[in-house]
Amino acid sequence: IGRAVNDLSKHMTIYTKFQVTSPVMFNENIKKLLCTSLKEGIRRSVPGNLRESVNVTMKYTEPVAYMGAVCGTEYFPVEENAKECFAVYDFGGGTLDFSYGVAKDEDGELTLQVLDKGGEENIGGENLIEQIAYEIYDKNKPAMKEGNIPIDRPIGALKLEDLLKTGDLSRANMNIICAKAARKIFEDPEYKEQKVNVELYDLTGDPRSVELTFEPDEIKDKLEQIIRGTIENFKREMLEAFKNETDFDEKTVYIFKAGNSSRNEFVDKIMKDEFPQNNRIKL
Repeated sequence: IGRAVNDLSKHMTIYTKFQVTSPVMFNENIKKLLCTSLKEGIRRSVPGNLRESVNVTMKYTEPVAYMGAVCGTEYFPVEENAKECFAVYDFGGGTLDFSYGVAKDEDGELTLQVLDKGGEENIGGENLIEQIAYEIYDKNKPAMKEGNIPIDRPIGALKLEDLLKTGDLSRANMNIICAKAARKIFEDPEYKEQKVNVELYDLTGDPRSVELTFEPDEIKDKLEQIIRGTIENFKREMLEAFKNETDFDEKTVYIFKAGNSSRNEFVDKIMKDEFPQNNRIKL
């Protein structure tokens, strides 16, 4: 990160002060470790005489920082001496974060008030892609066992099989199935392929050609149910967050879909199902 920001081939400024955001559901210990790790890494990217000047702070969560960036812009306009309610569904690669609050304009001064935050720690696009890959693996378990082909255990996997391993080979096989099929199922609404030929590694490290068969529509049905559950939770927490706001109207709250995974086809569909009269749902 430091080398990318402090690229002297692009500009002549060395940056030493960084403010980074954190997922809502990370506990304070993880946030502290993350901030320390970033600081030590960035210090390595600057000249030695500036290393003591590097400062990294982690004050805001991702959805709150997101609202700070869009507040008062064309995406989230707030008229003079008016108030607008917002809700953020931040569906990233590793986490799913929620944030709810109000933005007020008082004589041209904009302020944000966060009423509540929430989310789901182990729900993220990359995690769901790995769960899809594991399901494909599980559907082809006889061939996997016959070939002694291991795979990583993704977060949330309920089945504990003999070939669920950790290590480079297991991780490589997970990455291959993700790239060849699982990611396409997650990202492509038109994906219909029911089999794919891949080369996976057995426990000795030898490559083995395998034909994986699966039902993408069946997998998508399960994916839709998972995402529907998250949006139902998002709506339930939103109504709770605004319960004391006397002028709150579910139909006019600005709902922001943030994070790359919110581009998934089911997010758009289910948001419209849950908020049919709201025309302020934005990507």
